[in-house]
Amino acid sequence: MRPALTPETEHRTHYFFDVHDRRQLERAIQIFESEDRVVLEEIQRNMGDKEFWDMASLILSNDRGGVLARRLLQRKIRHEQSGGGQPPAQPSNGSSNA
Repeated sequence: MRPALTPETEHRTHYFFDVHDRRQLERAIQIFESEDRVVLEEIQRNMGDKEFWDMASLILSNDRGGVLARRLLQRKIRHEQSGGGQPPAQPSNGSSNA
């Protein structure tokens, strides 16, 4: 079971996992309740209302996609807040459509 997490709000996250039968579902719930929930709640307590970039986070190689997405969103937010409106869309694969 590989869970997928996606934020709903600043303090609430959806936790998805894929199972194929009731036994796997029971095991997934057990793992979540005994391990994952505890860790996620502790992370939330430690982070509080701090911004991601303001913390000394350990960034692993498999975090690349999330880090790139955060950087892109941060650039777009700054651009919009500076009065520039929406920045032009950027190709997701780094190539130009021109």
